[in-house]
Amino acid sequence: MTIAKKHSEQLKRIKENVSNSYNSQRHNRDRFNEFRRFVFVTTLNDNDLSYLKTVQKPQLEFNTLEAYVSRLVGEFTKHDIGILAVGKDNVPVDTQQVNAIEGLIRNCFYEAEEQSMQRELFKDCLTGGYSCMKVYTDYEHDRSMQLKIFSRRVYDPTMIGFDPLAIEADKGDGEYFFELIPMRKEVFEQEHPEISTKNIKFKRALEDIDTSNNFGPFNWSYETKTEKVLLLCDYYEKKHKKGTLVELSTGEIMMKDEYNKFVKDWELMGINEQVPAIVRERPTTVTTIERYKVIETEVLSHEKTELLSFPYVFIEGSGMMVKDNNSHGARYFTRPYVFNAIGAQKLKNFAGQSLANEIENMVMHKFIVAKDSIPPAYKDAYINVQQASVLVFNAFKNDNPDIPLPPPREVQRPPIPPELLQTFDMCDQLTQVILGNHDSSIAKMTERQSSGIAIQTAVSLSNSAAMPFVDNFISGIRSWAHKVVELGPLVHGEEDRVHSMAITNGRGKREYVDVGAGGVSMDYDPRNLDVKITAGASFNMEQEKALQYIKELMSISPEINEFVNTNGLDLLLDNIQMRGIDEFKERAEQFMQQKAEAMQQQAAQGGPPNIDQMKIDSANAKVAQDTEIAYAKLATEERKNRTETLLELAKIGVDKDQQRIEKAKLLAEMNLAGFDVALKLDESQQAKVRDYIETQFKAGAAEQERIDSEFARTTKEIAKNED
Repeated sequence: MTIAKKHSEQLKRIKENVSNSYNSQRHNRDRFNEFRRFVFVTTLNDNDLSYLKTVQKPQLEFNTLEAYVSRLVGEFTKHDIGILAVGKDNVPVDTQQVNAIEGLIRNCFYEAEEQSMQRELFKDCLTGGYSCMKVYTDYEHDRSMQLKIFSRRVYDPTMIGFDPLAIEADKGDGEYFFELIPMRKEVFEQEHPEISTKNIKFKRALEDIDTSNNFGPFNWSYETKTEKVLLLCDYYEKKHKKGTLVELSTGEIMMKDEYNKFVKDWELMGINEQVPAIVRERPTTVTTIERYKVIETEVLSHEKTELLSFPYVFIEGSGMMVKDNNSHGARYFTRPYVFNAIGAQKLKNFAGQSLANEIENMVMHKFIVAKDSIPPAYKDAYINVQQASVLVFNAFKNDNPDIPLPPPREVQRPPIPPELLQTFDMCDQLTQVILGNHDSSIAKMTERQSSGIAIQTAVSLSNSAAMPFVDNFISGIRSWAHKVVELGPLVHGEEDRVHSMAITNGRGKREYVDVGAGGVSMDYDPRNLDVKITAGASFNMEQEKALQYIKELMSISPEINEFVNTNGLDLLLDNIQMRGIDEFKERAEQFMQQKAEAMQQQAAQGGPPNIDQMKIDSANAKVAQDTEIAYAKLATEERKNRTETLLELAKIGVDKDQQRIEKAKLLAEMNLAGFDVALKLDESQQAKVRDYIETQFKAGAAEQERIDSEFARTTKEIAKNED
């Protein structure tokens, strides 16, 4: 495809804009790469490793920052993004159309979320300080004729650029925006066989560093050990044109050129009515977006787009304009969430390395002993201290009592400085204070307040220092939603044909609506719509709260209980998360539908229902139910009292049985005592004693029979009562 000369002449100017943008954002780009490497790869740079090697300390690191980042990313991805499309002030909108637009935005977001776009963008902001995403249209697949809106994170956030004078957070107020896309030479030649790559220098000499073919330390092309790579620049630029805006007597607003064409078409159609007159007019500036695709040596393509804004959305983590002391200008400065915690992390590494060095250099000797004091036969006892043995030493040299030898003594190990352990532990608290990532609210909870839901809520509210990053991310999602609204008429605005458009309702369920002829009209002016994006609490936490509220309301009000069990079952199931919940919802919906149809058939057969009689029947049923419950409670209480009474009787029987045993013991002792006495008495006295003992035994046997009979009767009654 031949490019017009006037567009080819723009190559030098485009490359200068790319070079200026790249150089102005070099410090942010370097900070992005530095902190991403610090958090996810290693907290030790080359200088740190060289120092540790010089001082012979262990090359250890104790990365704690990634855990804080992972926690924030995990908590944020659980949050539900609220999307609301509304018309701007004094602009009438179609409710059905607005609902379709809202469903389209939500569907685009959920489809992008399947590729983890939200998680990766937020992770970039926390660890690098910024990120970027692109909204574009493409065909659904290689065999489709239907366009679709896609969203993705850019290939590399450090390879995007924008106008250095842009002020707004999404950088949409700048004059240009671009993305550099690396491509293998072979792939580029397959896609663009008409473009020659002979003039592209993949290998560069040192003297070529400042040539016009590259900017800064970055080249338009480079060569690795295995392949050659060139950069394709997808460049978008604003073009401004002055014109006149007019308002007609019908309230319609258009450009003066459009009105002149409108008048000619009106006359050609032969309409007898008067052409709507111009009520008022004003000068304005019309902005259009033009797209260039360039490589190092030439412009590949040029296109006048129908876009209202750049298709890129810049998302800043925490950015601001900073003016240096020695500079008259200000520069845009972005910083990651862990920016201020890098010192605490390095201190923790230093304390941990010093602690490990103390352990590594710990004295391992057990004894200090004179060489002549060690008998050769007992040398192993001094070496193998783990093996039980007896230490024997020579008290005198060569058994000469005039030359005494010092006895062996234990080596006293110096303790590890406590400051190392204290510093190592203190670094975690210091990091939490710097990041504002501490759950101080949990420590203030009472025992009754420290429930699971309360702890989850406190954890989600404890990361106050991360809120600027969340707010900036939501602002970026709002800009993205506006771009989806702008692309809606370009993709689905054809009124001469009907086709299906995928949407996602507020419950997260995908549906399809017919748009175009006979369906919902998507031919609207995006400038008349506004989109509001909110970040609610954790979706799971909100479900738990809603389920708890519903349960409490059902227990308080019988009417609400009846409503939930009849018409509100779907609300109850929407707040339950479990395996198979989708199938459960479908079956519940079918059941409620069948129940409603059965009630309709019954009403049709028996005539219209008597509302008053239904209320009376419901009240009678409730009274009967309450009466039945009351009788059941009385029966239960009576049964409980009888059981307790029988158990007391059984206990009395057991106590009497124990008394009988004690009495038998006493009689036996009396019998033995009587036997001993009888040996000393005469025959008449022995007969009296014998008669007394027999009488006591007979009385004990009768008492035993009575107790056994009473116990058996009590046992039978208890068994009968339980049946």
